[in-house]
Amino acid sequence: MSGGDAALQRLTAAADALVASPLPLGDDGARGFLEAHPLDEVFRLLSGASLDKHAAEVISSALDKVLATPYGTSLLPAAMGYAEAALASPQPRLRRLGAAQLGRLLLPPSEAGTHANANGGSANGGSANGGSANGGGGSGGDAERSSAAAGALAGALDDPDTGVASEASRALARFASSSPARLASLLDASTPAGRALAETVGGRDATRRHRAYALLVEAAAAGGEAAAGALRQSGLLARLAGELDPSDPLSCLAALQLLQQLAEAAGPPVAALLWEQLLPRLGALLADADTAAGAMAVATRLLGQAAGGNAAAAAGGAAAAANGRGGAAAMEVDAFSGGEGAERLLRHLASILDDRGDAGPAEEVAALDAAGQLALTPGGADLLAAGPSPALLPAIASRALGRAGSAAPEVRVAALHALAAAAGGERAGAARDRGAALLPSGAGEDALRAAVFSGAVGAGWAAAPGEAVLALLQQPFADLRAALYRCVAALSLRAWFAAEVAASPALLARLCDPRAESGQMCQWRHSAVNALLATAEEVSAGAGGDEGSAPAAARRGALAGALGQLRAAAAAGPYGAAGAGGGAAAHDQHFVASRPR
Repeated sequence: MSGGDAALQRLTAAADALVASPLPLGDDGARGFLEAHPLDEVFRLLSGASLDKHAAEVISSALDKVLATPYGTSLLPAAMGYAEAALASPQPRLRRLGAAQLGRLLLPPSEAGTHANANGGSANGGSANGGSANGGGGSGGDAERSSAAAGALAGALDDPDTGVASEASRALARFASSSPARLASLLDASTPAGRALAETVGGRDATRRHRAYALLVEAAAAGGEAAAGALRQSGLLARLAGELDPSDPLSCLAALQLLQQLAEAAGPPVAALLWEQLLPRLGALLADADTAAGAMAVATRLLGQAAGGNAAAAAGGAAAAANGRGGAAAMEVDAFSGGEGAERLLRHLASILDDRGDAGPAEEVAALDAAGQLALTPGGADLLAAGPSPALLPAIASRALGRAGSAAPEVRVAALHALAAAAGGERAGAARDRGAALLPSGAGEDALRAAVFSGAVGAGWAAAPGEAVLALLQQPFADLRAALYRCVAALSLRAWFAAEVAASPALLARLCDPRAESGQMCQWRHSAVNALLATAEEVSAGAGGDEGSAPAAARRGALAGALGQLRAAAAAGPYGAAGAGGGAAAHDQHFVASRPR
């Protein structure tokens, strides 16, 4: 056995023991490992021809733990050459190791520890007080070293191994999202990272291009105006928008899927920028059968995000509602309305759901799902209810609550989910926050109430919304009843709808009866009961504000009469007091029966 083989065996055995140890690795352990196996020896052995896959894996895992400690982090600046060499290795596991260490070099020690833990490092790695003061791109950091590390990581986005590319992308996203200045440095074409990203975006490989796009928008998604401005100035989003060409369906659908993922994470400024890039191509995308459904989902999600109604606005609405204002005064949201593009989009959805009946069920479901995406934010829901297409919400409500058999089963289910989203099912959350569920404008609340009544009683099959709900609950289809419970739970956060339920003794008894359902459906029934109870208690206590032009106090008497029945049903749990996990222990574990999005 050669000396090199023996040294590799000793190193592998030591690495095996370190990785297998269940104890957190501290500075003493890291120092002892590196004293026995100095970094230059470790990387010399890692580059040897006799290295097998197991040895590469275990040694890399051990180094991850060692370099994640405060002591190991302090060595990173001097070890940059080793990390760059690892990133050039033919072994994918070593390239991942190199990417992880270069990622740590981008951040100051306090942030490097967080990065280490997120990537499986030591349980105590990278304390805020450990490591070198010049350990990355933060205060006192070496700008030249940080720039070189970012450039190497940006080049690794082209790595054929997805694990290496993902490690590099995560490191760059953490770096760029930590401050607008760092994002700007990543987008600057004069830096090594900016040049590498530009080359990736300009390349022929669509997978690698989309990887670079995803990194950039992920880094900027939650940012404000500064992040959006940096993205706009880079011009890279214009290239992404250029891929939205229906004549190349595969590339176009991949770009739409990426935009959908980005839209879900984008704050209002970045969402508005993405909407602006999408808008010139939206007409062609909606007109193409292959891309219409994806384009509707992306466009409505972006419009809703850009229209304001972010978490801060929702929180403001909740606080205002708690103070008894509610409705139009409850929230201050961004004034973004989407302009003529929003009007065209909403009228397109309404044209699919109009009374002509020339759209098939699949097309109607796609339009309803898109409407639900728009309604996930308060500003988006207000556009849906009181925006430029007044026929849209009534069309949704008629499909959700209209005469049995008047809509295809899959269309009714999609419509119920869309109506629940408009009523604030997601916005209210598990806390059943009435303030967050209410629409920002009184006009929106009035339009929602009118749509529910017209949808339920307009065709003459029911005398009141409660009667329509009861008839639909008697249908044998589980997916329909689950969607209906979700819709009832969201609408019941309004006093006028809760009073409609209370005014229907048969419906109230059905909702409060644990024997009416079985299995998980009991949870969704119980969620509706708890939403009703939350509204009834709040309004009966005099805390409920106005809901549009409908004063909640006017329903106080009707709701007070149902309080005892609702409290008993809530206390009994989803399955009844003697049921499976019944009673308080099973109280409301699922607020909504969510439609997959």
